[in-house]
Amino acid sequence: MCTVTYLPVSSSSFILTHNRDEHHTRAIALLPEKKTMQDIEIIFPTDQQGGGTWIATSKEFTLCLLNGGFEKHIPSPPYRHSRGLVILDFLSIRRWTILRRPMM
Repeated sequence: MCTVTYLPVSSSSFILTHNRDEHHTRAIALLPEKKTMQDIEIIFPTDQQGGGTWIATSKEFTLCLLNGGFEKHIPSPPYRHSRGLVILDFLSIRRWTILRRPMM
């Protein structure tokens, strides 16, 4: 089971921990590195198999993680897009206005 821990330290800081519960045969993730994507600095560990991540943060004060699932995932490749890349796509957005849709 993946676990997330959020510990407030003060009104402006916190400690966040996250473990990734993966199958023991999966390659060990690469340590977190700072990378620039769409001119935004993002820090994240990299999954060697999928090339994505399960947790990342940016200098834009944004943090994103993928955690859980209430049903066991049954692999059915090929996939159009690795879910580990969704986080990087999300954190690479420079202008949030592009996501807004008119209210109906």
